[in-house]
Amino acid sequence: MAVANTLPFSPDLVFGPFMIGFNAASILFGVLTVQYYLYHVSFPKDSSWIKCLALLVWLFELGHQISISHSAYVIMISNYGSLRALFQCPKSIQSLSIFACSVSFTVRGFYIYRLWRFRRSWVLVIFLSILPCASTGLYMYTTVLGFMEPNLILYGQKHWPLIIASGVLSACADVSVTFCMCVVLFKRKQQDGLESTRSVVDKLILWSLESGLFPTIFIIGMAVSSAISKDSFIWIAFWLVTCRAYSNSFFAMLNGRVFLRNLNANSLAVHTFDYIKSDLRSQPHVSLPDGHSSGMDIEMSKVIHVHSDLEQDVYNRGKV
Repeated sequence: MAVANTLPFSPDLVFGPFMIGFNAASILFGVLTVQYYLYHVSFPKDSSWIKCLALLVWLFELGHQISISHSAYVIMISNYGSLRALFQCPKSIQSLSIFACSVSFTVRGFYIYRLWRFRRSWVLVIFLSILPCASTGLYMYTTVLGFMEPNLILYGQKHWPLIIASGVLSACADVSVTFCMCVVLFKRKQQDGLESTRSVVDKLILWSLESGLFPTIFIIGMAVSSAISKDSFIWIAFWLVTCRAYSNSFFAMLNGRVFLRNLNANSLAVHTFDYIKSDLRSQPHVSLPDGHSSGMDIEMSKVIHVHSDLEQDVYNRGKV
């Protein structure tokens, strides 16, 4: 208590946010691991590079979890009751930034690639890559400053403008990619007349908003808390969880294709039934030797052709 009274900050605002962020990040890592397992079970035929990308994201998160666990042990166990670890913080604190930056950059790159699969515009890809690259560069610069300034308290007090700037760039990068994806999907919806296609595209738009804006919530929280309370570690609670927001959104998007597949199949089944029924009412019933109607045979061929086009044009592109 005597130490706490001589310092310009409250230990509750230093250790408390770190503990909350550590617990939340550990829980979300468990959720992430389950999602990674479900992905391999549900999509064994995905291309090799998609599987390697999923493995890479999980390995980055594993390194992040090991680093955060080591930091929590050193700060809260090895230096229990002392603030010494904050003035000479463990190197695992800095390694957190490297793993977090790797996850966010990889996931954003995948989202931009997925947008390119829809739009096929290199100009759009280059334009959208500017903000993520700038955000990643500033993020790595703050990481280098962290290695040069082992005092975590002084680091937060000196470099809070860079923390805010990095958060603003990251939020702008996520919002720009999400906005462009939604616009492209909305135009796609306007071009297709099939109701089954529209339902799939509506779901893709909703998931694009969720996956793009979910990490932005934590980034904004980190920037605002850093600006409001420079002498506390409230911002670090958001920082520790932001990495998990990117990876969980990424795997949720990959695994959500199961729902899209079922939604597409159900919509096509209803559309096929209504289409055949209406056609049989308008066509004369002509009996064939095998007892089938000629109108049904013709229209079933048409519907199957539409199903093939829809899978190739929408679902496979969403599948990447």
